[in-house]
Amino acid sequence: MDYDERIAKVEALVDTIKKDIDRLYDAVERLKQHIDTSLSELRQHTDKGLAELRLHTDNGLAELRVSLDAQRKEASANMRWMVGLTLVNTSMILGLSGRIFGLY
Repeated sequence: MDYDERIAKVEALVDTIKKDIDRLYDAVERLKQHIDTSLSELRQHTDKGLAELRLHTDNGLAELRVSLDAQRKEASANMRWMVGLTLVNTSMILGLSGRIFGLY
């Protein structure tokens, strides 16, 4: 091979490599756009799922608050009854003891 043929081969190889690089740049750009689109869709899906989960959790907490309020009111009423019954029983025992031991 002479010198001109070698230069022609190298120039052809360089042109081929430039075309390949340009195609790779185009492929990378398309892939980047696809990834951006996919990430956007994933963000929307995730945000929607989190919003639904937050709504479900908030509704569940509201129901628990209502239930706890009802139980608290019932416990309060039961506690008042217990205190009243304890006082009545204590006074009955004291009265019976006083009567038995002749305190009055």
